[in-house]
Amino acid sequence: MKIKEIINKVESSELFKQWEEKDKAKLTHLFNGIDNHKLDNWQLGYYNKETDKITVFEVGDKIEKLPSDDVLKKSQDIPALNQDIIKIDFLDSIDKAKEFKANKYPKLITNKTIIILQKLEVGQVWNLTFVGHTLDVLNIKVDSNSGEIVEDSLKPLFSFDKGKS
Repeated sequence: MKIKEIINKVESSELFKQWEEKDKAKLTHLFNGIDNHKLDNWQLGYYNKETDKITVFEVGDKIEKLPSDDVLKKSQDIPALNQDIIKIDFLDSIDKAKEFKANKYPKLITNKTIIILQKLEVGQVWNLTFVGHTLDVLNIKVDSNSGEIVEDSLKPLFSFDKGKS
C-alpha cells in the first residue's frame, strides 16, 4: 500500500474522525521499521500544539489509537507534513538509500531499517536509519518531493550515548 493510501485509510476511519472532532491536531510524522526484511505496522503521529501532546494511530489489521503522550522536541512547534510534496513513496526512498549505501558504504551490512517521514531543517524527508551488524548506524535523508539524498552520516551506535547529535 502506498503511503498516501495509508494516510487516507487512517484519516477516513471512524476512529480517527471521532478523535479529530475533539482533538485538532496535525500529521507530523510517519514511522515504521524493517527487521529481517519484514515491514512493521505504520504509525502516524498527530501533534496538538495546544496540549503539547502527540497521538499515534497504528495501522495493522485494524487501525488503533495509542494514548496521547508528551513530545520530545527541540523547538516550540513540530511542523506538519505537507502531503502535496510526498512524491517519493517509502519503497522508492528505501531503494534510493540502498543504492546510495551500496556506492558510498559498500562494506556496511545492515539488518534493520528505521523509516520516518518528517519535516526537518533540511526539508521534508524520509529519514532512513540503517543499523549495521557491527552496530554502525547509517542515516540517510531522502527528500520526499525530489528523491534527492540531502544528507548522510555514518556513526558508531555508541557515539549517540555521548550527547552527540
